[in-house]
Amino acid sequence: MSLLLEHRWEHALVGAVVEAAKSACPSCYLGRTAIQKLIYFLHVLNVPMQFKFRIHHFGPFCDDLAGALDWLQADEIVVDQSQNSRYSNFVPGMN
Repeated sequence: MSLLLEHRWEHALVGAVVEAAKSACPSCYLGRTAIQKLIYFLHVLNVPMQFKFRIHHFGPFCDDLAGALDWLQADEIVVDQSQNSRYSNFVPGMN
């Protein structure tokens, strides 16, 4: 199966961050807010990306990143393994 991602580099970056975070700490919870913050830290470190962040209630937030997470979930690049519909717990998908 071939996937065509909207922002190939950014989507690959998010997928790699999820994979690295779960490899480093398999039992840790990785929700949407944590992913937003991890990607923001990479942005601050000048990792090239088109995501633009603004300060929000729980820290830096990017609407495009939130949308990218939805697309990555639809393509099963990342999977939400939470048992609660209020919170997410992302892990790498099977693709």
